[in-house]
Amino acid sequence: MVRGESLFIYFHGINAYLLVMRYGVLFLFLSFSFGGGGLCAQENILDARTNFALGQTVTVDGIIISDDNLGFIRYMQDETAGIAVYPGGDWSAFEFTPQPGDVVSITGTLTEYNGLLEIVDLSLVTILGTAPLPAPLDITPSQLIEDIEGQLVRIQDVSFGVEGGAFVSNQTVEFEAFGETGVLYISP
Repeated sequence: MVRGESLFIYFHGINAYLLVMRYGVLFLFLSFSFGGGGLCAQENILDARTNFALGQTVTVDGIIISDDNLGFIRYMQDETAGIAVYPGGDWSAFEFTPQPGDVVSITGTLTEYNGLLEIVDLSLVTILGTAPLPAPLDITPSQLIEDIEGQLVRIQDVSFGVEGGAFVSNQTVEFEAFGETGVLYISP
């Protein structure tokens, strides 16, 4: 420890959090889960996505990158990956509703819903501060794969085959960019 630093261990259910306070700012240093057959800890969102099984409890930190345009679900990402976070309904059980740019720590259970990996059954949602949104990844349509699920992406030079048409909810629209095709899903 260094001068101006305090160390805290916080227990919540089967989870333990190692928190460090530096000059009045609280940082989540490490989180552990004491369930599902032993002590588990994840380093980041990618670690939670790739090294933990469905049904396991995870704690991840990241920046909220979506708002209520998609309903109650939020997407968050860190420097390694992104993931969906679903509170099971609205956010009234928590002290705040996450907004884009909020840096949060979220503890919940990994699950998959319609092919989307997400964190549900949230037991702890903590706001750690705010930060600028991460820069979107520049990709092509063929790079729209599960590895970048839940992250901000940008496809440039897109053309749609519905000239003059309007996009409506619950619709799929094909698009082209860089000689590749992709499908845009328009949610309700």
